[in-house]
Amino acid sequence: MLVSVLETNIHRTINNEWSEVWNEVSIFSIEIGLSENVSDATVVVNSLKQLIKKYLNFSKETNTINYQQKFFKPLLNIWQNTLHDETKKMISQSLKDIIHHHCKEIKEG
Repeated sequence: MLVSVLETNIHRTINNEWSEVWNEVSIFSIEIGLSENVSDATVVVNSLKQLIKKYLNFSKETNTINYQQKFFKPLLNIWQNTLHDETKKMISQSLKDIIHHHCKEIKEG
């Protein structure tokens, strides 16, 4: 449900308000992604993957390095801090898929 709400609102102009919402979603996603329950981490990683792909498709003018770093940060944080190899593998597969389908939209950084 959270993904649906965010997908709906991503089409609005990205501004400080959106950044604040994303910051809260990031904190929540990282917390769940690092839980002992790998099934919960799976849901979070898949949700983040969906949202990142939507964002990369969203708009060329707001698709900046700064915003991309914000969108990828939760996955990086989960990757660096998880104790579960399954979660790391899932993140790797998600990133591979994102890069494969959106390599032209991804900026340096």
